[in-house]
Amino acid sequence: MKNKEDVRVLLIQMRKDDETLEDELEQFITHTGLTREQFDTLRLFETDEFDVSKLDNYDALFVGGSSDDGDALLIDTPPNWARTAMDTIREAYERKLPVFASCFGFQAAAVEFGGELIYDEDSEEFGTLPFELTEEAGHDILFDDVSNPFYAIVGHKKYVTKLPEGAVNLVKTEMCPFHSFKFTDRPFYAFQFHPELTKTQLVEWLTRYKDRYFKTEEEYNKATTGHVEVPEANALLGKFIDKIVLQK
Repeated sequence: MKNKEDVRVLLIQMRKDDETLEDELEQFITHTGLTREQFDTLRLFETDEFDVSKLDNYDALFVGGSSDDGDALLIDTPPNWARTAMDTIREAYERKLPVFASCFGFQAAAVEFGGELIYDEDSEEFGTLPFELTEEAGHDILFDDVSNPFYAIVGHKKYVTKLPEGAVNLVKTEMCPFHSFKFTDRPFYAFQFHPELTKTQLVEWLTRYKDRYFKTEEEYNKATTGHVEVPEANALLGKFIDKIVLQK
């Protein structure tokens, strides 16, 4: 069994501004219980190429979210940066390298392995919401001690409507039937919600992008109030390291 201090993680990031990239990295660091020195990042809006043989250097692949991806996963020929993300996810899958994919990573994995993704402008899930565990989650090593329902942070208008073959659904909401899946024969987990985000970080990001997301002060105030802490969702990252990566 590998020592925790020796674990090396590659985090794929799809965000355009440095402050948010750093915030995202810090969230993953904090909730895994690892150190900054144990993470390398692949920022795909800075470089859209990656030699997948470099995965030899890592014990796990993490894939983050994006507010800058547009329709990259909805078109027949994804842009280079999205294709690189999907190719790297595919290579990690083939190698049986532990994968923890959040939000955009969830969608990219679903599309790469044959699932279906749609965009529904009128059906946005947003905020800290209750999430329901499926029956399969009750037997899963990451979810078997999680409350049902539990709270997590989410923000999306793209919905996976069909999971890849061999994937097991673990989490759902009233609006979205597929919120987390795993492959039964791989240490591979994907989450439409954001296990890495906290209530504080959510409000900070919404404030940073106030002019992008909100037309009025009333909309902004409504979006930044009423949230709750999400400790059980945050704990999934540490459990992934302890129960999946270190046991491989």
